[in-house]
Amino acid sequence: MILLDTHAWLWYVTESPKLSQPALQAIQQTEQLTVLSVSCWEIAMQVEKKRIGFDRDVEEWIALALQHLK
Repeated sequence: MILLDTHAWLWYVTESPKLSQPALQAIQQTEQLTVLSVSCWEIAMQVEKKRIGFDRDVEEWIALALQHLK
């Protein structure tokens, strides 16, 4: 099992080059991938503070991003 922190989850879902190749390979090879519920809150706070933005409502983005977990 891999527990992603907020940044790793964001980078994984958005396919950001900030996520290292070894980290991406580990994520792809694991059978279980998870995040803490506080990561959803952290993402929402970053959007509210306009530090990050998405092409959709943050609640919808989080719902879709949670689908990337195994």
